[in-house]
Amino acid sequence: MKNKYVSGGVSWFVLTVITIVVTNLLDIHTILSIPIWVICSNIIIVLGLSILLLIYITDLKNTCRQLQDNNNALLQTLNNNCTNSNCNILGGEGGKLVLLALSQNIYEPLKIKMLEDALEKNNLLAGLILGNYYQCGFQNKDKVLIEKSDEKAYEIYMKVNPYDQFGITDWLIGWGYEKGHIGKSLTEQQRMNNAEEWYEKSKNKGLPKAYNSLGKIYYKDKLRQTDAVQFFKEACNRGDIYGALNAGHYFMEQYKIKKEVVYLKAAKKYYEIAAKKDSNEGYEKLGIIYENLAQEDFPSKIEHLDNAKKNYISSFAKVENHYAASGYYNLGCLIVNYPKLLADKDIAKALGTKKVRFDDFSIECFMRAYEIFSDLLRKEVKIGEVYNSYYQKLCTSFKSANKDGLEYNYQECILT
Repeated sequence: MKNKYVSGGVSWFVLTVITIVVTNLLDIHTILSIPIWVICSNIIIVLGLSILLLIYITDLKNTCRQLQDNNNALLQTLNNNCTNSNCNILGGEGGKLVLLALSQNIYEPLKIKMLEDALEKNNLLAGLILGNYYQCGFQNKDKVLIEKSDEKAYEIYMKVNPYDQFGITDWLIGWGYEKGHIGKSLTEQQRMNNAEEWYEKSKNKGLPKAYNSLGKIYYKDKLRQTDAVQFFKEACNRGDIYGALNAGHYFMEQYKIKKEVVYLKAAKKYYEIAAKKDSNEGYEKLGIIYENLAQEDFPSKIEHLDNAKKNYISSFAKVENHYAASGYYNLGCLIVNYPKLLADKDIAKALGTKKVRFDDFSIECFMRAYEIFSDLLRKEVKIGEVYNSYYQKLCTSFKSANKDGLEYNYQECILT
Protein backbone atom coordinates (compact mmCIF):
# COMPACT_ATOMS: atom_id res chain seq x y z
CA MET A 1 0.00 0.00 0.00
CA LYS A 2 2.83 2.42 0.83
CA ASN A 3 4.41 1.73 -2.57
CA LYS A 4 1.20 2.83 -4.28
CA TYR A 5 1.23 6.15 -2.45
CA VAL A 6 4.90 6.64 -3.30
CA SER A 7 4.06 5.99 -6.98
CA GLY A 8 1.21 8.51 -6.74
CA GLY A 9 3.54 11.09 -5.23
CA VAL A 10 6.14 10.50 -7.96
CA SER A 11 3.43 10.90 -10.62
CA TRP A 12 2.38 14.15 -8.98
CA PHE A 13 5.99 15.40 -8.97
CA VAL A 14 6.52 14.45 -12.65
CA LEU A 15 3.26 16.23 -13.58
CA THR A 16 4.48 19.37 -11.79
CA VAL A 17 7.83 19.35 -13.64
CA ILE A 18 6.14 18.81 -17.02
CA THR A 19 3.72 21.70 -16.40
CA ILE A 20 6.54 24.06 -15.43
CA VAL A 21 8.63 23.08 -18.48
CA VAL A 22 5.68 23.47 -20.93
CA THR A 23 4.67 26.91 -19.61
CA ASN A 24 8.27 28.13 -19.83
CA LEU A 25 8.64 26.82 -23.37
CA LEU A 26 5.41 28.49 -24.46
CA ASP A 27 6.39 31.63 -22.55
CA ILE A 28 2.91 31.85 -21.04
CA HIS A 29 2.63 34.14 -18.02
CA THR A 30 -1.08 34.89 -17.56
CA ILE A 31 -4.48 33.61 -18.62
CA LEU A 32 -7.46 35.95 -18.19
CA SER A 33 -5.22 38.17 -16.07
CA ILE A 34 -4.60 35.30 -13.62
CA PRO A 35 -0.92 34.47 -13.16
CA ILE A 36 -0.12 31.16 -14.84
CA TRP A 37 1.65 29.81 -11.72
CA VAL A 38 -1.61 30.16 -9.74
CA ILE A 39 -3.58 28.26 -12.39
CA CYS A 40 -0.90 25.55 -12.68
CA SER A 41 -0.63 25.19 -8.92
CA ASN A 42 -4.36 24.62 -8.57
CA ILE A 43 -4.46 22.16 -11.47
CA ILE A 44 -1.52 20.23 -10.00
CA ILE A 45 -3.11 20.13 -6.53
CA VAL A 46 -6.46 18.90 -7.89
CA LEU A 47 -4.84 16.27 -10.12
CA GLY A 48 -2.49 15.14 -7.36
CA LEU A 49 -5.25 14.76 -4.81
CA SER A 50 -7.34 12.93 -7.40
CA ILE A 51 -4.53 10.44 -7.99
CA LEU A 52 -4.07 9.78 -4.25
CA LEU A 53 -7.85 9.53 -3.68
CA LEU A 54 -8.18 7.04 -6.52
CA ILE A 55 -5.37 4.93 -5.06
CA TYR A 56 -6.99 5.05 -1.59
CA ILE A 57 -10.45 4.05 -2.88
CA THR A 58 -9.00 1.17 -4.93
CA ASP A 59 -6.99 0.00 -1.90
CA LEU A 60 -10.04 0.19 0.36
CA LYS A 61 -12.12 -1.84 -2.08
CA ASN A 62 -9.40 -4.50 -2.34
CA THR A 63 -9.04 -4.68 1.46
CA CYS A 64 -12.80 -5.00 1.97
CA ARG A 65 -13.00 -7.66 -0.74
CA GLN A 66 -10.12 -9.58 0.88
CA LEU A 67 -11.77 -9.39 4.32
CA GLN A 68 -15.04 -10.58 2.85
CA ASP A 69 -13.29 -13.47 1.07
CA ASN A 70 -11.46 -14.45 4.28
CA ASN A 71 -14.69 -14.35 6.29
CA ASN A 72 -16.55 -16.38 3.66
CA ALA A 73 -13.73 -18.94 3.57
CA LEU A 74 -13.77 -19.19 7.37
CA LEU A 75 -17.54 -19.61 7.36
CA GLN A 76 -17.35 -22.30 4.69
CA THR A 77 -14.58 -24.21 6.48
CA LEU A 78 -16.35 -24.20 9.82
CA ASN A 79 -19.70 -25.09 8.34
CA ASN A 80 -18.13 -27.93 6.31
CA ASN A 81 -16.65 -29.33 9.52
CA CYS A 82 -19.99 -29.05 11.28
CA THR A 83 -21.93 -32.27 10.70
CA ASN A 84 -24.38 -31.90 13.57
CA SER A 85 -27.53 -30.05 12.49
CA ASN A 86 -27.59 -28.29 15.87
CA CYS A 87 -24.03 -27.01 15.43
CA ASN A 88 -23.96 -23.24 15.11
CA ILE A 89 -20.51 -21.66 14.97
CA LEU A 90 -20.60 -18.87 12.44
CA GLY A 91 -23.60 -19.88 10.38
CA GLY A 92 -26.94 -18.09 10.33
CA GLU A 93 -27.82 -14.67 11.66
CA GLY A 94 -25.89 -15.24 14.89
CA GLY A 95 -22.74 -15.92 12.91
CA LYS A 96 -23.15 -12.72 10.92
CA LEU A 97 -23.40 -10.74 14.15
CA VAL A 98 -20.23 -12.37 15.50
CA LEU A 99 -18.33 -11.63 12.30
CA LEU A 100 -19.55 -8.06 12.39
CA ALA A 101 -18.46 -7.71 16.02
CA LEU A 102 -15.00 -9.20 15.46
CA SER A 103 -14.03 -7.96 12.01
CA GLN A 104 -14.32 -4.24 12.78
CA ASN A 105 -12.64 -1.79 15.09
CA ILE A 106 -16.00 -1.30 16.71
CA TYR A 107 -17.17 0.64 19.77
CA GLU A 108 -16.81 -1.87 22.62
CA PRO A 109 -20.36 -1.62 24.13
CA LEU A 110 -21.83 -2.14 20.65
CA LYS A 111 -19.51 -5.12 20.14
CA ILE A 112 -20.79 -6.69 23.38
CA LYS A 113 -24.40 -6.01 22.36
CA MET A 114 -23.82 -7.78 19.02
CA LEU A 115 -22.29 -10.79 20.80
CA GLU A 116 -25.22 -10.90 23.25
CA ASP A 117 -27.68 -10.84 20.33
CA ALA A 118 -25.72 -13.67 18.68
CA LEU A 119 -25.82 -15.60 21.97
CA GLU A 120 -29.61 -15.31 21.99
CA LYS A 121 -29.50 -17.13 18.66
CA ASN A 122 -27.45 -19.90 20.37
CA ASN A 123 -24.22 -19.04 18.56
CA LEU A 124 -21.38 -21.10 20.02
CA LEU A 125 -18.55 -18.66 19.23
CA ALA A 126 -20.47 -15.76 20.81
CA GLY A 127 -20.93 -17.91 23.92
CA LEU A 128 -17.24 -18.74 24.14
CA ILE A 129 -16.17 -15.10 23.73
CA LEU A 130 -18.72 -13.71 26.21
CA GLY A 131 -18.03 -16.53 28.67
CA ASN A 132 -14.34 -15.63 28.60
CA TYR A 133 -15.19 -11.94 29.13
CA TYR A 134 -17.17 -12.84 32.26
CA GLN A 135 -14.46 -15.19 33.53
CA CYS A 136 -11.75 -12.54 33.23
CA GLY A 137 -13.71 -9.31 33.38
CA PHE A 138 -13.69 -6.89 30.44
CA GLN A 139 -12.86 -3.22 30.37
CA ASN A 140 -12.04 -0.44 27.93
CA LYS A 141 -9.24 1.63 29.45
CA ASP A 142 -10.55 2.54 32.93
CA LYS A 143 -14.21 1.80 32.21
CA VAL A 144 -15.42 -1.65 33.30
CA LEU A 145 -17.81 -2.99 30.67
CA ILE A 146 -18.30 -6.49 32.16
CA GLU A 147 -17.76 -7.37 35.81
CA LYS A 148 -15.93 -10.63 36.48
CA SER A 149 -18.47 -13.37 37.25
CA ASP A 150 -17.74 -17.11 37.16
CA GLU A 151 -21.43 -17.81 37.71
CA LYS A 152 -22.45 -15.85 34.60
CA ALA A 153 -19.60 -17.33 32.54
CA TYR A 154 -20.62 -20.92 33.23
CA GLU A 155 -24.28 -20.07 32.75
CA ILE A 156 -23.33 -18.99 29.21
CA TYR A 157 -21.25 -22.13 28.61
CA MET A 158 -24.21 -24.26 29.72
CA LYS A 159 -26.51 -22.36 27.36
CA VAL A 160 -24.44 -23.03 24.23
CA ASN A 161 -23.30 -26.53 25.25
CA PRO A 162 -26.08 -28.33 23.28
CA TYR A 163 -24.74 -26.62 20.13
CA ASP A 164 -21.10 -27.56 20.75
CA GLN A 165 -20.00 -30.69 18.89
CA PHE A 166 -16.31 -29.97 19.49
CA GLY A 167 -16.29 -30.47 23.29
CA ILE A 168 -14.97 -27.00 24.13
CA THR A 169 -17.72 -26.00 26.56
CA ASP A 170 -17.77 -29.54 28.04
CA TRP A 171 -14.09 -29.11 28.87
CA LEU A 172 -14.60 -25.59 30.25
CA ILE A 173 -17.41 -26.78 32.54
CA GLY A 174 -15.26 -29.72 33.70
CA TRP A 175 -12.38 -27.34 34.40
CA GLY A 176 -14.76 -25.10 36.34
CA TYR A 177 -15.72 -28.00 38.62
CA GLU A 178 -12.10 -29.12 39.03
CA LYS A 179 -10.91 -25.64 40.04
CA GLY A 180 -13.93 -24.95 42.27
CA HIS A 181 -15.31 -22.08 40.20
CA ILE A 182 -18.68 -23.82 40.11
CA GLY A 183 -20.31 -26.31 42.47
CA LYS A 184 -18.91 -24.51 45.50
CA SER A 185 -21.47 -26.13 47.81
CA LEU A 186 -20.27 -29.61 46.77
CA THR A 187 -17.53 -31.62 48.43
CA GLU A 188 -14.20 -31.82 46.65
CA GLN A 189 -14.86 -35.44 45.66
CA GLN A 190 -18.27 -34.53 44.22
CA ARG A 191 -16.72 -31.71 42.22
CA MET A 192 -13.98 -34.00 40.88
CA ASN A 193 -16.61 -36.58 39.90
CA ASN A 194 -18.50 -33.88 38.00
CA ALA A 195 -15.28 -32.68 36.39
CA GLU A 196 -14.46 -36.19 35.23
CA GLU A 197 -17.96 -36.60 33.79
CA TRP A 198 -17.68 -33.39 31.75
CA TYR A 199 -14.12 -34.18 30.61
CA GLU A 200 -15.40 -37.57 29.46
CA LYS A 201 -18.07 -35.84 27.36
CA SER A 202 -15.43 -33.55 25.89
CA LYS A 203 -13.15 -36.51 25.13
CA ASN A 204 -15.98 -38.31 23.35
CA LYS A 205 -16.32 -35.26 21.10
CA GLY A 206 -12.60 -35.47 20.30
CA LEU A 207 -11.09 -32.47 22.14
CA PRO A 208 -7.35 -33.30 22.63
CA LYS A 209 -6.92 -31.46 25.95
CA ALA A 210 -9.81 -33.46 27.47
CA TYR A 211 -7.60 -36.58 27.28
CA ASN A 212 -4.89 -34.77 29.23
CA SER A 213 -7.36 -33.50 31.87
CA LEU A 214 -8.77 -37.00 32.36
CA GLY A 215 -5.23 -38.33 32.66
CA LYS A 216 -4.47 -35.86 35.47
CA ILE A 217 -7.57 -36.98 37.39
CA TYR A 218 -6.77 -40.66 36.85
CA TYR A 219 -3.14 -40.15 37.90
CA LYS A 220 -4.22 -39.12 41.40
CA ASP A 221 -5.60 -42.65 41.89
CA LYS A 222 -2.75 -45.20 42.04
CA LEU A 223 -5.08 -47.90 40.72
CA ARG A 224 -5.74 -45.89 37.57
CA GLN A 225 -2.25 -44.56 36.79
CA THR A 226 -1.74 -47.00 33.90
CA ASP A 227 -4.91 -45.62 32.29
CA ALA A 228 -3.71 -42.10 33.05
CA VAL A 229 -0.55 -42.46 30.98
CA GLN A 230 -2.61 -43.82 28.07
CA PHE A 231 -4.70 -40.65 28.20
CA PHE A 232 -1.52 -38.53 28.26
CA LYS A 233 -0.18 -40.39 25.23
CA GLU A 234 -3.45 -39.99 23.33
CA ALA A 235 -3.56 -36.27 24.14
CA CYS A 236 0.01 -36.01 22.83
CA ASN A 237 -0.85 -37.95 19.66
CA ARG A 238 -3.69 -35.51 19.06
CA GLY A 239 -1.35 -32.53 19.32
CA ASP A 240 -1.81 -31.44 22.96
CA ILE A 241 1.51 -30.18 24.33
CA TYR A 242 0.53 -30.77 27.96
CA GLY A 243 -0.23 -34.39 27.17
CA ALA A 244 3.35 -34.73 25.91
CA LEU A 245 4.75 -33.06 29.04
CA ASN A 246 2.66 -35.16 31.42
CA ALA A 247 3.61 -38.38 29.62
CA GLY A 248 7.24 -37.29 30.04
CA HIS A 249 6.66 -36.56 33.75
CA TYR A 250 5.15 -40.03 34.24
CA PHE A 251 8.13 -41.84 32.71
CA MET A 252 10.60 -39.62 34.57
CA GLU A 253 8.91 -40.57 37.85
CA GLN A 254 9.16 -44.24 36.87
CA TYR A 255 12.88 -43.76 36.19
CA LYS A 256 13.41 -42.22 39.63
CA ILE A 257 11.65 -45.19 41.25
CA LYS A 258 13.01 -48.07 39.17
CA LYS A 259 16.34 -46.61 37.96
CA GLU A 260 15.90 -48.21 34.53
CA VAL A 261 17.20 -46.32 31.48
CA VAL A 262 14.23 -47.44 29.37
CA TYR A 263 12.02 -45.03 31.34
CA LEU A 264 14.53 -42.23 30.93
CA LYS A 265 14.48 -42.70 27.16
CA ALA A 266 10.68 -42.83 27.12
CA ALA A 267 10.56 -39.53 29.04
CA LYS A 268 13.07 -38.07 26.57
CA LYS A 269 10.78 -38.99 23.64
CA TYR A 270 7.82 -37.03 25.03
CA TYR A 271 9.83 -34.03 26.25
CA GLU A 272 11.34 -33.77 22.76
CA ILE A 273 7.82 -33.58 21.29
CA ALA A 274 7.03 -30.69 23.65
CA ALA A 275 10.36 -28.96 22.93
CA LYS A 276 9.72 -29.16 19.17
CA LYS A 277 6.61 -27.07 19.85
CA ASP A 278 8.89 -24.53 21.57
CA SER A 279 7.84 -25.40 25.13
CA ASN A 280 10.45 -23.97 27.50
CA GLU A 281 9.33 -26.54 30.09
CA GLY A 282 10.09 -29.22 27.51
CA TYR A 283 13.58 -27.77 26.99
CA GLU A 284 14.21 -27.53 30.73
CA LYS A 285 13.15 -31.15 31.30
CA LEU A 286 15.24 -32.34 28.35
CA GLY A 287 18.28 -30.72 29.95
CA ILE A 288 17.66 -32.80 33.09
CA ILE A 289 17.16 -35.94 30.97
CA TYR A 290 20.50 -35.44 29.21
CA GLU A 291 22.30 -34.87 32.51
CA ASN A 292 20.96 -38.20 33.72
CA LEU A 293 21.90 -39.88 30.44
CA ALA A 294 25.45 -38.57 30.91
CA GLN A 295 25.63 -40.69 34.08
CA GLU A 296 24.02 -43.75 32.49
CA ASP A 297 25.79 -43.72 29.10
CA PHE A 298 29.43 -42.92 29.87
CA PRO A 299 30.84 -43.32 26.30
CA SER A 300 28.50 -40.55 25.12
CA LYS A 301 28.87 -38.43 28.26
CA ILE A 302 30.36 -35.35 26.54
CA GLU A 303 27.62 -35.36 23.89
CA HIS A 304 24.88 -35.69 26.53
CA LEU A 305 26.32 -32.85 28.63
CA ASP A 306 26.49 -30.65 25.54
CA ASN A 307 22.83 -31.41 24.83
CA ALA A 308 21.94 -30.66 28.46
CA LYS A 309 23.65 -27.27 28.15
CA LYS A 310 21.88 -26.44 24.88
CA ASN A 311 18.45 -27.35 26.22
CA TYR A 312 18.93 -25.33 29.40
CA ILE A 313 19.87 -22.35 27.22
CA SER A 314 16.76 -22.88 25.07
CA SER A 315 14.57 -22.96 28.20
CA PHE A 316 15.30 -19.28 28.95
CA ALA A 317 15.97 -17.99 25.42
CA LYS A 318 12.50 -16.53 24.77
CA VAL A 319 10.36 -16.49 27.93
CA GLU A 320 11.06 -15.61 31.55
CA ASN A 321 8.90 -17.86 33.74
CA HIS A 322 9.61 -20.45 36.43
CA TYR A 323 10.83 -22.96 33.83
CA ALA A 324 13.29 -20.37 32.54
CA ALA A 325 14.41 -19.70 36.12
CA SER A 326 15.00 -23.40 36.77
CA GLY A 327 16.80 -23.59 33.41
CA TYR A 328 19.21 -20.88 34.62
CA TYR A 329 19.55 -22.67 37.95
CA ASN A 330 20.31 -26.06 36.38
CA LEU A 331 22.77 -24.50 33.95
CA GLY A 332 24.52 -22.84 36.92
CA CYS A 333 24.80 -26.22 38.66
CA LEU A 334 26.10 -27.80 35.45
CA ILE A 335 28.85 -25.16 35.26
CA VAL A 336 29.79 -25.74 38.92
CA ASN A 337 30.04 -29.50 38.29
CA TYR A 338 31.94 -29.07 35.01
CA PRO A 339 34.20 -25.97 35.38
CA LYS A 340 35.34 -26.18 31.73
CA LEU A 341 31.96 -24.69 30.85
CA LEU A 342 33.12 -21.39 32.39
CA ALA A 343 34.78 -20.68 29.04
CA ASP A 344 31.97 -22.11 26.90
CA LYS A 345 31.12 -19.87 23.91
CA ASP A 346 27.47 -20.98 23.71
CA ILE A 347 26.88 -20.02 27.33
CA ALA A 348 28.71 -16.71 26.88
CA LYS A 349 26.55 -15.90 23.85
CA ALA A 350 23.30 -16.90 25.60
CA LEU A 351 24.05 -14.85 28.71
CA GLY A 352 25.37 -11.97 26.61
CA THR A 353 21.87 -11.05 25.40
CA LYS A 354 21.66 -9.19 28.74
CA LYS A 355 24.27 -7.40 30.78
CA VAL A 356 26.57 -9.97 32.39
CA ARG A 357 27.48 -8.85 35.90
CA PHE A 358 29.75 -11.69 37.05
CA ASP A 359 32.80 -13.24 35.38
CA ASP A 360 31.75 -16.58 36.85
CA PHE A 361 28.86 -17.77 34.65
CA SER A 362 27.50 -20.04 37.39
CA ILE A 363 26.94 -17.03 39.67
CA GLU A 364 25.33 -15.11 36.81
CA CYS A 365 22.95 -18.03 36.19
CA PHE A 366 22.04 -18.33 39.88
CA MET A 367 21.42 -14.59 40.10
CA ARG A 368 19.12 -14.59 37.08
CA ALA A 369 17.19 -17.58 38.41
CA TYR A 370 16.80 -15.87 41.77
CA GLU A 371 15.61 -12.62 40.16
CA ILE A 372 12.97 -14.35 38.02
CA PHE A 373 11.63 -16.36 40.97
CA SER A 374 11.55 -13.24 43.15
CA ASP A 375 9.67 -11.32 40.47
CA LEU A 376 7.11 -14.13 40.08
CA LEU A 377 6.54 -14.25 43.82
CA ARG A 378 6.13 -10.47 43.98
CA LYS A 379 3.42 -10.82 41.34
CA GLU A 380 1.86 -13.60 43.44
CA VAL A 381 2.39 -16.14 40.68
CA LYS A 382 2.17 -19.69 42.02
CA ILE A 383 5.38 -21.48 41.09
CA GLY A 384 4.64 -24.92 42.57
CA GLU A 385 6.45 -27.05 45.14
CA VAL A 386 9.15 -28.32 42.76
CA TYR A 387 10.20 -24.81 41.80
CA ASN A 388 9.94 -23.63 45.40
CA SER A 389 12.62 -26.20 46.19
CA TYR A 390 14.75 -24.87 43.33
CA TYR A 391 14.32 -21.40 44.77
CA GLN A 392 15.31 -22.54 48.27
CA LYS A 393 18.45 -24.20 46.93
CA LEU A 394 19.55 -21.10 45.08
CA CYS A 395 21.13 -19.51 48.13
CA THR A 396 23.23 -22.55 48.90
CA SER A 397 24.33 -22.87 45.27
CA PHE A 398 25.08 -19.16 45.08
CA LYS A 399 27.19 -19.29 48.24
CA SER A 400 29.18 -22.33 47.15
CA ALA A 401 29.86 -20.79 43.72
CA ASN A 402 30.67 -17.34 45.11
CA LYS A 403 34.42 -17.70 45.04
CA ASP A 404 34.97 -13.93 44.96
CA GLY A 405 33.30 -13.32 48.30
CA LEU A 406 30.69 -10.98 46.79
CA GLU A 407 28.34 -9.39 49.26
CA TYR A 408 24.72 -10.41 48.85
CA ASN A 409 21.65 -10.46 51.08
CA TYR A 410 20.91 -14.19 51.28
CA GLN A 411 18.00 -13.63 53.67
CA GLU A 412 15.89 -12.47 50.71
CA CYS A 413 15.88 -16.06 49.49
CA ILE A 414 13.77 -17.29 52.41
CA LEU A 415 10.15 -17.84 51.42
CA THR A 416 7.32 -17.23 53.86
